[in-house]
Amino acid sequence: MRYIFIVKKMITIVFSQIYMAILSFHHVQLAISHEARVIHQEVGTGGRSRYLYNLSPMTHRNIMAAILQSKGPVITPRAAKSGWTFLNTMNSDQFREAAKGLETLNLGTLVAIKGSKARVVFVKKPPDEVRDILKSHEDLCPVEFYEKRYKQPVSKMITLGVRSELVRMRFLIEKQLK
Repeated sequence: MRYIFIVKKMITIVFSQIYMAILSFHHVQLAISHEARVIHQEVGTGGRSRYLYNLSPMTHRNIMAAILQSKGPVITPRAAKSGWTFLNTMNSDQFREAAKGLETLNLGTLVAIKGSKARVVFVKKPPDEVRDILKSHEDLCPVEFYEKRYKQPVSKMITLGVRSELVRMRFLIEKQLK
């Protein structure tokens, strides 16, 4: 009887060790996949699908990518922060520098808005104008994803005053605001 108890105890210990080994292997795999710079993974969201991009370290290149991957044709520092948690500590100067980098790549225009808290707005170029440029900078944003995000409405974080000023300056049309 005592031997049966010892055998049961040993089997329990062996199975718990195997279980712990499987769990630790799973955590290592999750950590490795989390470290990947870009995760090209389709995720179903209520009949629609979208790409998820992991841009966790706040570098100049990742800020540029976050600007391009943000929804709508225009983006402000505040709107960028609302869409990407890793940008919470980003300041306006970092946004401006990244937007200037995108401007030099001919992917959009940095616009100064007078009398606004936003002060700077990055206006993305239409997808058909930047398709060839984006193909050579696939690490910033894939062309198909850029097209999807560009067609989405302007972020609610962009104030009505900034929106109307961009329409007045002919960077936006009324249709893009809805």
